[in-house]
Amino acid sequence: MKNLAELSIKKFTKYKQGDLSEEEHIKSMERLCPNIDELYYKCGNLPIPPDDCKDYEQVCQNIFAIIHDISLYYSKRGLETWPRNNREWLMQNTIKRYREELRKLDFEESKLH
Repeated sequence: MKNLAELSIKKFTKYKQGDLSEEEHIKSMERLCPNIDELYYKCGNLPIPPDDCKDYEQVCQNIFAIIHDISLYYSKRGLETWPRNNREWLMQNTIKRYREELRKLDFEESKLH
């Protein structure tokens, strides 16, 4: 999931820098969305973690949901729902949330060792 998120963020950054057209960005997201969706739904079927791993697992679930959000903005439904400026703002905000959750994940992982 993190690899797909990083690839999505990289493509979005290229788009925002003008190195990728919006159409090219949308096409790249269309290729990534099915993989993100598949993994996101699989994550919902993970077994219940031991008590000492519950905080870690919760942050992982948050990250999975955020990555799924990233894929929504440029999905067919997202393109029909949000205008370009809104999608860009949502994406930038979601990238910020993703990075914050990664820091939390590092903290939770450190508690496990």
